[in-house]
Order: sequence, then C-alpha cells, then structure tokens
Amino acid sequence: MNLELFSTNLQNIGKVRHGVDEFHKIASEIQKDEAQVKALEAHLEKCNGIRTELDLERRNHAEELRQINQDINTLEDITKSSKTELENRKRKISAAMTAVERMRGVLNDNLEAMSIEHKLEPSEEELRFQETSWDGVIKLWK
Repeated sequence: MNLELFSTNLQNIGKVRHGVDEFHKIASEIQKDEAQVKALEAHLEKCNGIRTELDLERRNHAEELRQINQDINTLEDITKSSKTELENRKRKISAAMTAVERMRGVLNDNLEAMSIEHKLEPSEEELRFQETSWDGVIKLWK
C-alpha cells in the first residue's frame, strides 16, 4: 500500500508540477502581453501629445495667416485710398495749372496789346509739372 500511495503521490506531484509549469508559461505570456500593452499605451500617449502640439501649432498658424490676410487687406485699402487721393491731387493741380496757363495767356495778350514786349514765361515748377508723367506715378499704385 505504501508503494501505491507513493506512486499516487508521485503522480499527483507530477500533475502539480505540470500545472505549475503551465501557470508559469501563461504568467510569462501575460507579462509579455502586459509589457506590450504598456509600450502601446506609452506610444499612444506620446502620439496624443504630438497631436495636441500639432493642433496647437495649426491653430497658431491659422491665427498668423488670419493676421497676415488682415494686414494685406489693410494695405490694399491704404493703397486704394492713396491712389484715389493722388488722382484727386492730380486733377486739382492740373486744373490749377490750366488756369495759370490761361491767365498767363490773357496777361501776355494784354501786355502785347499795351505794346509791352515782356512776356510771362512758365515757371520752373510749371515746367517740372508738365514733364511729370502722372500716369506712370498712378500705375505704380495699381
């Protein structure tokens, strides 16, 4: 009977040993899986951090682009305003110069009628104005 009991105990020990070996094998696989899950979680956390940074960067660039577009619009408005102002000045100066030329003509006619040989000549400013290409100046503003 002792031999039978010993044999049964030995078989039970073998079964327990086999169960322990299976347990260690499964525990080792679980540890590997857990390590992979932790590595994956760390990677996902890093990816989320990068995504957050990129989203913030995108928002910053969007704000910068909005500001640049606003500045461009402001500069276009200033350019249009300056162009209009320049055209208005040109018209006023041209009208004034035409009036000056007309008055000089009348004065020269009166001087000639009074037998005065002196004639009024255009001033340096008038000559410079006549030489100025206002169309070229205005084209620069377009």
